[in-house]
Amino acid sequence: MKKKGGNSYQAIVLRKSQFSCWKEKDPNHKKLRAPGKDDISDKNSWQKCKSIIEEVRNAPKDKNPIPEVYNYFSGEPKLKWQKKYFDLPNIPHFHFVKLK
Repeated sequence: MKKKGGNSYQAIVLRKSQFSCWKEKDPNHKKLRAPGKDDISDKNSWQKCKSIIEEVRNAPKDKNPIPEVYNYFSGEPKLKWQKKYFDLPNIPHFHFVKLK
């Protein structure tokens, strides 16, 4: 929230172009409109997501394993801000970028 501004996680994640899942053409968009409603697997996944969100939101700042992380992405770096990324051993398929 420091770098991008905003007074809540919701304000940041709902920003235009922040996450592709909010676009109606994205395959995940329909599920996000009614999370946990498809089947028991979907319900369990949604409960796990909510648990993780609460854990992150309520964690003390000194327990953050990746402080000052500005953004993340998957795939090969294509944009200028993605060039100085780092990876974490327990989080496959994603790259992280710290604040400057």
